[in-house]
Amino acid sequence: MAPRRGGGGGGGSRISAPSCPGAFSYTTDIVFFAGDVAFFVLFFGVFIAGLRMRKRARSGKKLIGFPYFLSIFCLIVAFCFSWISRLLQECQVGSHDGVYYWRIAIDIFSGVGNWLLLFVVVWTLNKILREHLGYHSTVSKIIFMALVVFMGLLTSARIVLGSYNSWAYTIISPDSYTAMLWEAAEKLCIVYWVFYLSSTIVSLSFSLSAIASMKSKHLDGAVSHSYFDGDSKTDLLQRLLGWVIGLLITMILWIIFAIVSVASDLTGFIDSWITAVVVSYIGNLLQVFTFVVLFIIARKADWSHDAHDDQDTPSYLAAQPNVAYTPGAAQFQPYVPVPQPQYTNFHAEPQPQPYDFSQKSVYTYDACVHNGLPHAR
Repeated sequence: MAPRRGGGGGGGSRISAPSCPGAFSYTTDIVFFAGDVAFFVLFFGVFIAGLRMRKRARSGKKLIGFPYFLSIFCLIVAFCFSWISRLLQECQVGSHDGVYYWRIAIDIFSGVGNWLLLFVVVWTLNKILREHLGYHSTVSKIIFMALVVFMGLLTSARIVLGSYNSWAYTIISPDSYTAMLWEAAEKLCIVYWVFYLSSTIVSLSFSLSAIASMKSKHLDGAVSHSYFDGDSKTDLLQRLLGWVIGLLITMILWIIFAIVSVASDLTGFIDSWITAVVVSYIGNLLQVFTFVVLFIIARKADWSHDAHDDQDTPSYLAAQPNVAYTPGAAQFQPYVPVPQPQYTNFHAEPQPQPYDFSQKSVYTYDACVHNGLPHAR
């Protein structure tokens, strides 16, 4: 979600000297300011924890890569700008118009952050699952790419329209609200979140289908054995299936809360500020859980084969003789005569040649190949 727009403010007159007497005299201002600070800290904590967890995620780093962390960073900046703008407004620093410039920045960073989160869920997660399933359908790629591009365009339109309204408020008369597009912006927000929800459901439905297919086929190497010693591969896939279902639930819930919040701004059906605070807090908290679930999936489901190379190595490798080369022992090795092109006596029985282990070709096993499909590291 985005920081909740709150606060009132006076007219557009400029304040010459900063002052903070009487700041946060309203309970609503205190609550929304505290919420901005709290979620700034929470998202920052998830960012740091994700960086530390990424070191242990092995090939799960693909899931919590640059788009994942850039998404969190954008939301951190959005909440930071929100509580700074509230603090400046309460302390009467700058002008009232400055609040709307802060709002433009908040809309940009929160919009980009939300789109990047959708990119990770729609594109990155499904791309990894398709690779390990060996499913290279052009149709699915086109569907996911179309969803990402369409939502990117819708995000841009939402940011542009919202920014225009905030900018227009600072240059026109308060009586000229007809020149602004507040209602159109709110309706576009509802459309945006509805399509955001639809894209999430479609994407994670593909993800669940892919995991179910892995489970039914017992795809070799799909999930590492190293994190759950003693569990079967089916149990591991069941755990992954559970986490993706959890991701779907958290995504759907926080998007629904975002839709409720925007619809309330448009229709005013939430007439209690306490209810508005609860909706805002729960929605933002569920979005935090979404990021947590993503790096849990990256951590628990090892998307590489490196973690269990030793377990996948055939047992018969241990039975292969291994004679180490020792320079000093070369004089004790049996002499191997150079093979002659022909035996001069065709009836003579060939003498058995002494066996030299150094000439034995040692069988090597490529643990990166499973079911004939090499896995790209």
